Order: sequence, then structure tokens, then C-alpha cells
Amino acid sequence: MSICNPCTRLMPVALCTDSIVIGTVATINTVYNIYFTSLATGKVFRFNATSSGAGLLTLTPTDGFDFASDTGYELKVNKVNTSLTGENLTIGGTTAKCFFITFEHVPYSFVSQTLELEA
Repeated sequence: MSICNPCTRLMPVALCTDSIVIGTVATINTVYNIYFTSLATGKVFRFNATSSGAGLLTLTPTDGFDFASDTGYELKVNKVNTSLTGENLTIGGTTAKCFFITFEHVPYSFVSQTLELEA
């Protein structure tokens, strides 16, 4: 884990959102672990989501998101209970095992956001 990590970079996401469309995985109708590891503190946040019939993962935690704004996180998904390895995840046509994401505080809320690659 490093701030200079080789993970694929994503556009920032607003902290105040009800759900995040994470991306597409290979196995349909399967429970996946979704890990966000803070690059500032090393703290790992784990969520679960079931992939749709098309392999789409959407994260809608019952307690909301508790991320720090303007802090980098590594995003990985897998079917096993470890944040050390990630499985292939496709976002915006790009497939990778690790993505870099930040969250930002904006003065409005979103019902849902879709992860996008940084331009």
C-alpha cells in the first residue's frame, strides 16, 4: 500500500451518496467483498455486495459511507476474506485488480454515483 501505488485512478466520488455503482465482475449472482484501504492510515473498510445477473456490483451500505474526504483509498474486490488481493473489476471499459479513489465533500447529495476513470 503506497500513495504512489500503480492502481488505476478513478474520478473523485461525493461522500454524501446513497449508493455507488462499483463496476462489473466476472461471476454473476455472487457475494463479493469490496475493500477500501486508506492510504493515509491503513484502515480497511469492508462491504459486501452481490453481483447482478450481468455481473454489476452496486454498493449500498445500510449505515452509509464513513470515508475521509480528500484522502486516497485503494479499492479492491474479491470473493475471499482478504484485502491483500483483488480480482478483476471492470470500470469504464478498463479491467484492473486495484483502483485508486478519493472521496470529496460537496454541498449536495447524490442518490447514486457510478465510478468513472480519471481522464
